[in-house]
Amino acid sequence: MSAAERPPADAKAMAKPRGLLVPMLVSAVVAAGIAAGAVYFITKKAPTASAEGEAPAAEHGAEKAESGGEHGEGKGGKKGSALYFSLAPSFVVNLNDSDASRFLQTDIEVLTHDPATIEALKLHTPQIRSALLLLLGQQKYLEMETREGKEALQNSVLGEVQRIITAETGKPGVEAVFFTTFVMQ
Repeated sequence: MSAAERPPADAKAMAKPRGLLVPMLVSAVVAAGIAAGAVYFITKKAPTASAEGEAPAAEHGAEKAESGGEHGEGKGGKKGSALYFSLAPSFVVNLNDSDASRFLQTDIEVLTHDPATIEALKLHTPQIRSALLLLLGQQKYLEMETREGKEALQNSVLGEVQRIITAETGKPGVEAVFFTTFVMQ
C-alpha cells in the first residue's frame, strides 16, 4: 500500500469532530430558536380591548391611541387616552448668536387626546415644521442654557403649533409639546 492509499494515523481523531458536528449544529439551531422565541414574546405588543369593549390601541411612530369621541372623550365623558405625534425628523437650526457659530438639534412630540387633531397634525406637518424652524432659529444660546429658557421655548412652540392647528381646524387641539432630545453646541 502506498503512502497516498494509507489512511492517516489520526483518522479516528479526525472522525470525532465530524461526529460531533451534527449535534453541535442542532444545538445551535435550537438555542437560536429559543432566543428568537424569547425575544418575540418579550417584545410582542398584543392589542388588548378594555373592559368596556373599546377598540385596541393603534400606533403611528410615536403616536399611541385609544379611540375616543370627537374631542378625545371616551365613554362616560372621560378623556380618551393620550395621543402623541412626532414632528420627525429632528429639527436642526443655527442659533441667533453673534459671538460664535451655535446650533440646536431637538426632537419634538405633540400631545393631544383628539384623534382628529392627530390627522390635522399629519396633514399640516410641513407648515408646522416650517414655522418651528423659523421660531427655533431666532433663539439665543444663552437664554436657552437654563431650564426656564427651555420651558419658555416649549411654551412658544406650543403656541405656534396651536396657532396653526386652530387656523386650519377651528380648535387648538394640541395640549402640550415635549422636547424628547435637546442638544445645543
